[in-house]
Amino acid sequence: MWILLGIILFILFLVTVILLLPVSVIIKANEKGEFKILYKLLFKTFGEKPDPNNPIVKTLKEVAGVTRLDKEKLKQSVKEKGFLKTLNESAALILELIKKAFNLLKKCKLKDLKIDVICAEEDAAKTAIAYGRAYAIISPVLNFINGVMKVRKKGQKINITPDFNGGEPSFSLEIVLTVSVFRVLIVFLQLMADEKKRKEQETVKKENQK
Repeated sequence: MWILLGIILFILFLVTVILLLPVSVIIKANEKGEFKILYKLLFKTFGEKPDPNNPIVKTLKEVAGVTRLDKEKLKQSVKEKGFLKTLNESAALILELIKKAFNLLKKCKLKDLKIDVICAEEDAAKTAIAYGRAYAIISPVLNFINGVMKVRKKGQKINITPDFNGGEPSFSLEIVLTVSVFRVLIVFLQLMADEKKRKEQETVKKENQK
């Protein structure tokens, strides 16, 4: 009896610890135009070499309904339901994903935000204009981020520099977001419940049309 209770309590403790673990989402873009999204849990980083045919990833995307935005699924939907119906459903899904992402974003902590922009054009006047435009684009984004998220001030390193010596323009970005496994799981379960409800409604509609 006590041994069984001890095992159950240990399992509950282990599950609680796992759910409270922070997950880091690392977004990188470099001057070569390479864009990466990595995930770090404990001391392990995932996503360096993503496998689009990974069965686990494909299953998770399927139950969450995200695969409905795949090219082949969209083509099939257009054939079965028509273009406007497919467009309406896809727009609704995208809006729902944005809403869920935004809600999750408010629960995230911005650990690192590094932006390095070198503005360089063929002459000084154009370089100055490019610098002004870059600042005008990045500044409101930073204000928005600081308004909706917890931001580690020491983690922000923003550099926007004009190069009047005829150098090469460059842009690099690194963002590190941290959020608990529990928060990510909640969003995934919500998406899964929404997709299940949609499929049930679609099945009922098909049966009524027979």
